[in-house]
Amino acid sequence: MNSTIINKLVKDWAWRTNDGMPDPKNRDHLELLETTLRKYNYSEDFITEFISQISINEIDFADKDAYRKYRAKHNMRPGTKFTIGGKETTAGDEDKKDKPKKDTKSTPSSGNKEIDSYQEETAKKRDKGIAGMGGAKASQGESRFCNAVDTLDEDKFRADNKEAIDQKVKDLEGKKLKVKEKADIEMNGLDPDSEEGKQYLAEREVWAEKELDRVKDDPDSVFNKDFKGKEEDYKEWMHAAYDGAKATKKVLDEDTPLDTSKSYKTIQSDAKVDSKVQAELQKKYDEAKGDDKKFYENQLKSFDKNKAYHDTYVVGKDENDRMTVVSISNKKSSELIDPQANTTPANRFQQIKDQYGEKVSKRVTDSLDSNMEDVKDAKKAGIKAGNKVEIDDEIVKVCELPIMKKYMDKLDGHRGFNKWLEGKDTSIEDLSTKEKLKLSQEFSAKELEEKGKVAYEPFGKIYTKVGEFTKVKKFEKENPDIDIASSEAIANCIDIKAKEKSVVETSYQNVLSDIEKADKDGGHDGEGNGPHAQGYIATVMKAMHFDSYIDSPDGNMVVTMGGRAVQPSQVRSCLADLSGFKGDSKTPEGRKGLKNHILKNSKIDATTGALTINSPSGKRELATDVWRTAGTSQKVASGIGSNMRGCLKNKVDIRRRG
Repeated sequence: MNSTIINKLVKDWAWRTNDGMPDPKNRDHLELLETTLRKYNYSEDFITEFISQISINEIDFADKDAYRKYRAKHNMRPGTKFTIGGKETTAGDEDKKDKPKKDTKSTPSSGNKEIDSYQEETAKKRDKGIAGMGGAKASQGESRFCNAVDTLDEDKFRADNKEAIDQKVKDLEGKKLKVKEKADIEMNGLDPDSEEGKQYLAEREVWAEKELDRVKDDPDSVFNKDFKGKEEDYKEWMHAAYDGAKATKKVLDEDTPLDTSKSYKTIQSDAKVDSKVQAELQKKYDEAKGDDKKFYENQLKSFDKNKAYHDTYVVGKDENDRMTVVSISNKKSSELIDPQANTTPANRFQQIKDQYGEKVSKRVTDSLDSNMEDVKDAKKAGIKAGNKVEIDDEIVKVCELPIMKKYMDKLDGHRGFNKWLEGKDTSIEDLSTKEKLKLSQEFSAKELEEKGKVAYEPFGKIYTKVGEFTKVKKFEKENPDIDIASSEAIANCIDIKAKEKSVVETSYQNVLSDIEKADKDGGHDGEGNGPHAQGYIATVMKAMHFDSYIDSPDGNMVVTMGGRAVQPSQVRSCLADLSGFKGDSKTPEGRKGLKNHILKNSKIDATTGALTINSPSGKRELATDVWRTAGTSQKVASGIGSNMRGCLKNKVDIRRRG
């Protein structure tokens, strides 16, 4: 960086501070520096590293009170050496013995035996692979995250497992770290080449191995049934649980009303246990008086709103012994790349239609209705097209391959098809593959004509899978005896797969185009978004929960993504920074203004699904909203945009060092 550029950056940074004197030890000033660097188009990785380098402090303090007052206002990176009263110490270690700690010998408890018992039974089910939302693997990872939030005492774990941890540290000596391992170390504010970094990896690995040992010998466990005995796969989820628990415990301790010196319980959300918790909060509210009444009113409002999308939550007490709930949205990746919401195109189309209300134009109404039907009919169209495929010898060869066995087995085991064959005085065992396929087409066509529906699996999926497999060059090389080029049946199957894949993207682009036309025909002058475009963008904001995060104070919701725990204020701040919003997003009026600013000025890219906005620093990606086919289903996956990920990672990592 040459001196001319440095002078520009410093001037811009100074201009943003209240007194014109930027202080690299002031966390608020560091956040202003982030804005400056983005203005000059520096990458998020560069910003993270640059902020990390300049935020190191070396200071002398007269006593602990002087240090604590300073720390309350300024950033200090863990591991920084400094002195208190002439005695050398390290940031993060100097007052551990003064901090009240939770009694780790007591059993974690929410204060309600019924709620505790429900979670304990849920954890046992997850160990057996009885899954909640997201499937068995994710449910188990979430379950062990809950347990770690409740029970992980790093000092005690380190002492109890010293020999195993020391051996892991020794094993890491001279070993080249994986890219993710380096990133995870840096995420914790440590140097990948340091002993502290190796210590962290060793402790995490020992914890993961103990979790593995806990379930691996049970033949009916989730490890053996759903993870198929793959140890590295299981430990990867345990690494995420460990990192997530560490990050979440720090936020719970420092930034929520929960008193972590008292016992608490982390719960996996479902409708039944949520209703129990809400009933208990309601009971507390009914019995409360004075300030406690207002406290429980706010707790009830927050819980009722957050239960729509929290995955887990912590139930405990605040410093005044009042029941306190902190909701948590759990994702696996520390890089913030996991989808934040999944739905179907039909559901999203309905949300868009609901968002417009009575003001929606007939063109958009017709577009939404038509495209909803297109999406719903995509599978039926695939079945109908499959019924018309002329069965030749080449498609028969494909269907007799091992990769098609499970799809053909479903045809063999279909009760309706077998019963229909009985009426023809034959059975599935008597049929060749070609006969089986031809008769299944006849049966499928009859069911569609008489009942209007037939199972997509197997009667449509057989043909889409043939199309999916045979279009890949590798398949052709591995099966030279199948003449793909000459087979009209295979060509038809490839076409069926392509049409199924394109129907979602086409419907999505049709709606976006009709929304734009509706705004123009309605007299919108083209400056900013019209009402229809704003209505669509509002559904993306809602899917991402951005609207809720903008309005929410810190303390009742944490978004835990791998080893990074994000708070609503950080989401709000990043949205303001990246969008170029000039108002004060900390006030109610400013928050409303921020939402309106994004609705009016952001754009949806019909090709990529990215929600972008043109700010003074250039185009910034806030979210992704991807419409696609996935196996036999259609999905809309909403996630955090690239620039938003970089901003959040930076803010979380800086806050973590403080």
